[in-house]
Amino acid sequence: MTCIAQGLAKNASLIKLNVSENLFTVNSISQLTTVLMKRAQEDKDDSKSCQLRELDLSHCELDKKSIDALSTLLRSTYKLRILNLRDNMIHDEEGQSLFTSMLTNSYLTKLNMELNPIKHSLFREFETITKQNALKVHD
Repeated sequence: MTCIAQGLAKNASLIKLNVSENLFTVNSISQLTTVLMKRAQEDKDDSKSCQLRELDLSHCELDKKSIDALSTLLRSTYKLRILNLRDNMIHDEEGQSLFTSMLTNSYLTKLNMELNPIKHSLFREFETITKQNALKVHD
């Protein structure tokens, strides 16, 4: 993931990143989210800003600390639109952390949480927020 994070730090044109079915360490996910947040804060000129809008982390066996790092990314100003976390054994506690971070995020319009052991009510809350975000217009 270090190489991917370093590449993202220099690449302003990548729109979609699929790193599904990989096992990442907490440090790897933290590096990725740190680079994305740094790019979002540094790049004031839209033509040079990081354009990554879709991140696929399905089947990566993400742990609680990795979900915490992703939650921090969602609370930041980063404009990720689609996040795929399918089949990561995310439980209610981690799901609630993601949900709380999404309350301040108006960009994420699609979140795939299928095959994670979380309450149905939490799935519904994710769906409600992403639908509300989809109705908003963002650059």
